[in-house]
Amino acid sequence: MPASASQAWELPRSLVGSGQSFQRRHDAIRVDLDPSLSALLAAALLWATLYVADSRRARDFALYGLLWGVSLLTNPGLGALLPFLLAGWPTVNSAAEAFG
Repeated sequence: MPASASQAWELPRSLVGSGQSFQRRHDAIRVDLDPSLSALLAAALLWATLYVADSRRARDFALYGLLWGVSLLTNPGLGALLPFLLAGWPTVNSAAEAFG
């Protein structure tokens, strides 16, 4: 049992301090990981768009939509790719038919 009121607050201050250092470490990891994860998801979206363009199965389209959902939850800025990838979809299909 603490002898004085000032000693009673020492434990919570130490816990708050460790929480702040954990938060700083977590922020540093997030800052390092976010651009890498965004680049990976952007590459996966481009690859999946090319893959799904040749597919006719509903499962492939569902997984493509799930990939878009995860990508947009991770980095909403990737949503800027959506119009360009969807606009390029007919081009990929017509090029695939032209070259057989």
